[in-house]
Amino acid sequence: MAIRNYSNTATEATLTSAIASGDTTIALGSFAGFPSAPFTAAIDRGQATEEIVLVTASTPGAVTVTRGYDNTAAQAHAAGGTFLHVVVAKDYAEANAHGAATSGVHGVTGGLVGLTDVQTLTNKALTAPTLANPTVTGTATVAALTATGATSLAALTATGNAAVGGTLTVTGATTLTGALAAGTASFSGLVTASTSPTLGGHLVNKSYADALGAEAATVSTIARRDSAGALTVATPTATGHAATKGYTDAAVTAATTSYFDSGAGSGNVLTSATAPTDTSSVTVPAGTYDVWYSCEIGYSVSSAPRAFHAHLYGGASELSSTSDMVEVAGGSGNLTTLNGFDRITVGATTALTVRTSASATGGTQFAGANKILARKV
Repeated sequence: MAIRNYSNTATEATLTSAIASGDTTIALGSFAGFPSAPFTAAIDRGQATEEIVLVTASTPGAVTVTRGYDNTAAQAHAAGGTFLHVVVAKDYAEANAHGAATSGVHGVTGGLVGLTDVQTLTNKALTAPTLANPTVTGTATVAALTATGATSLAALTATGNAAVGGTLTVTGATTLTGALAAGTASFSGLVTASTSPTLGGHLVNKSYADALGAEAATVSTIARRDSAGALTVATPTATGHAATKGYTDAAVTAATTSYFDSGAGSGNVLTSATAPTDTSSVTVPAGTYDVWYSCEIGYSVSSAPRAFHAHLYGGASELSSTSDMVEVAGGSGNLTTLNGFDRITVGATTALTVRTSASATGGTQFAGANKILARKV
């Protein structure tokens, strides 16, 4: 609606010459207090020939008008007719229409925004808005966003900083070129962060994370698998460390090479009571070992029982003689087993052997089914 002007002090003027119905310039006698154009006026107020006009320009002694304004008829008026600034029906009608209007008023194209009305807003640019518990069903594009409560968005594009005091839920894509701070954030779509992180709480984008694979490991490096799915870690040094394949393989190899078994040895003849002979052998590398050894012994002639003893040798040196010492009665089939156990240390690769000795000679003395087991400690 067009804006019109008003005055409380306008005086009544008279026409100084007659006008026809089509004339738009009216010569007036003296007048004062007229408002600036545009304003409304009545010619021949209260007469049968009354006509409302809209004054569009005013100069001393004359006005330019639009004739037959506000549903009145343009007609001829005689000299001396009255010319008075008035309020017309259109003024009241427009005021009533404005009061009832929900759109197209106050220079706004479209609907008005009410403080408490439930409304849908479109094509609105919000500059640094503060929103309490907003729900945006379309894409929210903001220069800066501050929300004091829970916020739900279909999609978010923030060119500035976004701060949400409560829970932020975005069901679509999220693009951030500034900082985002939220109590709790939930994104079911892709989140695009164009800036590389510089602080511990910053969002990491894919390009930044991919580049981490080419960086040297530090105490703060996140472990990640390579393109083949393998995870590379350092050699473990403490109980809780992850073990590498090389470390595990070495441990398995060490475990499987820590046990040495001579197998069952063949029987050997004892040539004398004081010169024991080898009956079984196993070679071990340098180290400390728990060794268990045994052999079966006996002799063929019937005589008083003889005492037998087993000895553990390393090369030509006796390392242990902690085996049982038993007496065996002579005669065919009289056998017994000697067992020994000791912890030994050898400084180099050494052949371990078991030798037996007897308290007397005579007949065929033998030792058989001999065995040595060594476990590295």
